Order: sequence, then C-alpha cells, then structure tokens
Amino acid sequence: LRQSDTSVRISLSLALLSTGRVIWSDAYSGAADETFELVDLAAARADSALRTAINALDGERLSDLPDDELSASELRARAAFYYSEATIERYEQALALLDRALDLVPDNPMSLAMWAYNQVWLLRARFEEGETSLHTLIATRSDAAVQAAPDSDFAAKVRCEVQLYLFRDIEAARRSAARTAKLNPNYALLKLCETEIALAEGDWKGARAVTSEYFDAHPSDDNKASMYYARAVTELLDGKHDAATDWIREAIAERPATRVYHLLLAEIHRATGDTIEYENSISAANRSIERYDPAALCFVLPEHATWLMDKISPSASSRPMK
Repeated sequence: LRQSDTSVRISLSLALLSTGRVIWSDAYSGAADETFELVDLAAARADSALRTAINALDGERLSDLPDDELSASELRARAAFYYSEATIERYEQALALLDRALDLVPDNPMSLAMWAYNQVWLLRARFEEGETSLHTLIATRSDAAVQAAPDSDFAAKVRCEVQLYLFRDIEAARRSAARTAKLNPNYALLKLCETEIALAEGDWKGARAVTSEYFDAHPSDDNKASMYYARAVTELLDGKHDAATDWIREAIAERPATRVYHLLLAEIHRATGDTIEYENSISAANRSIERYDPAALCFVLPEHATWLMDKISPSASSRPMK
C-alpha cells in the first residue's frame, strides 16, 4: 500500500513460495480520501482473478498425471481447470472427472456442488430441459452440498442456478443469491445469478444495473462474454436495439465462433428490419464452430419473452427474415 497526500495505490501479487514465481498480480489506484472504497474494489477484483489463477496453476501442476492416478481433490482441480477453457467438450470431460471423484468420496460437498453445476450448465448450453430424474438428482446433490458446506459461496451459487433453471422457482433462487452475497459479496459469478433472476422476472432495468455493477467490479473476469450476452438479451427485450447490437458485438469479439451470439445478433437485425445484416449474421452463425458453448446459456425468461430462446437455440434452423 502506497499513499501520498492526494493518491493511494494498492499492489497485490500471488507468488509461489518454492520458486518466487509470480503467478498473478494487479494494482489499483485512487484518491487518498477514497482508500476504503479502493480496498473494496481491490478485494472484489482479486477474488475472481485469484480463483482463475489458482485453478490454472493446479491444472498445470497435474497436467502430466493420468486421471486414474488423481485423488478426489485433484480430480476436482482438473475439472475446475477444464472449466476455464469454457468449451462443451471440456465440460463433458469435467463431468466424467467429477463422477470419478464422487466414486472415491461420495459425500464431499465440493464434488457434489461441482457435479450439480456441471450438469446444469451442460443442459443450459444445449438449451435442453433434461429428464425429471436428472433434475431430482441434481437438486439432491446441490442441497447436500449446501448443508455440508454452509460457508461455501460456490455451493450457494449453484443452488441458485438449480432452483432457477430446473424448477423455475424465482423466490428460492433469490434466497440462494442473497445467501451467496452474504457469504461473499464480491463473487463475480453471483452477478450472473442476479442478472438471470432479473431476466426471469422481466426486470430489464434490474438486469441492466447488475451487469453494470459486474463490469465495474470485474473488468478482467473470464466470464465477461457471458455477461455481454446477458446484457444484449436484456437490451433487445427492452427494445434498445442499438445497445443490444453493441453488447452482443462485444461478446462476439470475445468468442467469435459461438453460434448463439450470431443468432442473437440476427434477431436484433430482424427487429430493426435490416435484411442484409440479418443474412450476414445467419451466415456467420452457420459458419460457427461452437454449436454449444458454456458462455452462451439458455436463460429463463417471462412467458412473453421465451420466443427469443427458441430463436437463438444452437439447434434452431435458420429461416429467411420476414
């Protein structure tokens, strides 16, 4: 911490004790009379950044070991590293790792929470509902994780997603989001949950406010493409077509091969009557490599807005604009 009469600067770093290698660092500057606000900002940004850095380090450390030689905690570490690559193939591989971790230690709360998270995100990336029996197992494991690890922000966040997407229980999801916020108000993925709750309620103003908070607090977070996409959905459904275009183009800049993003842009152009740009977006969607993408999830929306998820589903057929 460095401070002068007029300014303050906080520098943070994470280094390996064995080698001194710095694996993460960041700095935050502000006015001297805003020191406490700057500390809060540094904590918020460092929280998600450190999770990413530690997961990457664990993935590197374990990279030469076969799956069948890993302990349950090491299997979770490898799964978390796969999440950072954010592809449907890696999520499928991560699920297999978590199945193995639960075979080794069936009641570990973090394995249970990660397994539930993995299952829900695979369903959402494929825009699928899933079977009732799977819903029941996901909910059972998510509940067990929260009960066994009541101080885990991740387990509480996962329960929020389970309640919202699988059961459309907005009130229960809101309670889980509030629990997550109490445990860790700086948790970046909490903002995604809060945005999704606002979308489910048709609260476009609320969704806009939460995404803005996220971008202010976590400008370098790995999930920003997901939030650009959520903001674009918000703006389109609120009739703000220019803003929707700007936000989805930000998402496309991050993940240009994601089919859902191009389909959403096509729907924006449909809404504005721009036939040429609509066709261009459909062509880009058809060229896209990533048919399913964990950064392009299906949202729960009010009944009057569910048409949008049907239109941008990765398996949706492309039609001429009418």
